[in-house]
Amino acid sequence: MTDNDASQNAAPQTIEQALQQAIAHLQAGEMRDAERLYRSILQSQPRHPDANHNLGVIAVLAGQPAAALPHFKAALEANPVHEQYWLSYIDTLIRTGQTESARLVLEQGRQRGISGEAIKALAAGLEQQAEGEPDAGQINALLSLFSEGQHDAAFALAQQMTQRFPLYALGWKVMGTVLSQAGRSSEALAPTQQAAALSPGDAGVHYQFGKILQKLERLAEAEASYQMAIRIRPDYTEACYSLGVTLQGLGRFAEAEVSYRRTIRIRPDYAAAHSNLGAVLQSLGRQVEAEACYRRAIEINPDYAGAHNNLAVVLHSLGQLAEAEAGYRRAIEIWPDYVEAHYNLGRVLKDLGRFNEVLASPPGTLD
Repeated sequence: MTDNDASQNAAPQTIEQALQQAIAHLQAGEMRDAERLYRSILQSQPRHPDANHNLGVIAVLAGQPAAALPHFKAALEANPVHEQYWLSYIDTLIRTGQTESARLVLEQGRQRGISGEAIKALAAGLEQQAEGEPDAGQINALLSLFSEGQHDAAFALAQQMTQRFPLYALGWKVMGTVLSQAGRSSEALAPTQQAAALSPGDAGVHYQFGKILQKLERLAEAEASYQMAIRIRPDYTEACYSLGVTLQGLGRFAEAEVSYRRTIRIRPDYAAAHSNLGAVLQSLGRQVEAEACYRRAIEINPDYAGAHNNLAVVLHSLGQLAEAEAGYRRAIEIWPDYVEAHYNLGRVLKDLGRFNEVLASPPGTLD
């Protein structure tokens, strides 16, 4: 036997030993040790079916079914005659809410002759899920957990609901809301999109989807979601306002003006809408109208620092320097760390010729 022959025979034996050790660790609940061995096997044989499959099992046990999917898929592609690989892949697709994909993979398995009792049970479960919905007790429990601020528990229950009833929108909506409120906008996107698809007449979920898209700076898509929410509920104040913010961000100031004015018609005391309308009018060169909007925002909310600063900017541009100074100082009084207001105060003091006060101002007041 040559040295090359010996090395070729030794490698599979070493991998087999590692595989058996990993299986023993997995059965003993020693997940980290098992995972380390399975990954070492994949370094030598990236398509090794058992190593891939069992890494997927570990991911599912760790509550990360999405991370398991690539491993189950790799195992199935390497050995498509192994029924367990089909079962694991289909079940995990269902767990992650990918019901249509699960049906497609199930059909592919049937075409390959996979037809055991477990496969039949999965198929029956998919049919039940397509037709069923949670009972009133489950729905009330979910809504109670969410309204009481028990968001982790609400998320877990919502996730279970989407797995059992993937065509029922509430579970997806709650998952998306919890993730969004936790600042996890990228993760919130998929469940909220699913909720919107399953509940096309729900203005709230379209608004929620728009907010997530807006946070991700996907403004054109956010605009479409807000428009949908408003078509369903024409007096939806927050959707009208957020549409204005989005259009303003896109530089479409005339359209943003229309949206803010619509918001104000619905809710005349909406201070932020008055202030943002003022900003849009400023961008359109309509300073006097902008001044009136800022004054109205301050009338509604006297402690609105942004409106005081923006009003002062308009007054400054109109040459009313003393009033502008007072406005900047009021904004800083409300919000001492308001950098823009400090900077603007420095500018107006400079224009007033009070250079000593500029020099005495905080660093960065006038760069």
